[in-house]
Amino acid sequence: MYEEWTQDDGEPQYRIEGGYEKLINVLSDDCKKMGCNINMSNIVKKIEWKKDLLKVFTQDEKEFTGSKIVVTVPMSILQSGAGNQAGIFFSPSIPALASVHGIGYGSVIKILLKFKEVRYCTSFLTFQRRI
Repeated sequence: MYEEWTQDDGEPQYRIEGGYEKLINVLSDDCKKMGCNINMSNIVKKIEWKKDLLKVFTQDEKEFTGSKIVVTVPMSILQSGAGNQAGIFFSPSIPALASVHGIGYGSVIKILLKFKEVRYCTSFLTFQRRI
């Protein structure tokens, strides 16, 4: 798949047979093998953070702690703001999030991340917002 995405030969790009869920499952399995925890279907209301320490508070009063987080929520959740029922409150605030109000969104947004170095996590938390 990586070779397909990085080739610029004008050929059509093909989908993963069986859907992209297979890719997610492989990544999830790899994380779990390294001792990571994945928590889904929790409505996150607040994230308190500082360098290498964070606390996540859910709507049903669960609390998760960790050193890193990947926030994978729809753009509309970030744009709704902390005061909105669907919003997430970040403490301290994240100044870069102010720029999300100028970003449009549609049914599909593709984001590719490239990191300077490889680091393996010991605790991995993923939260999925449902409204």
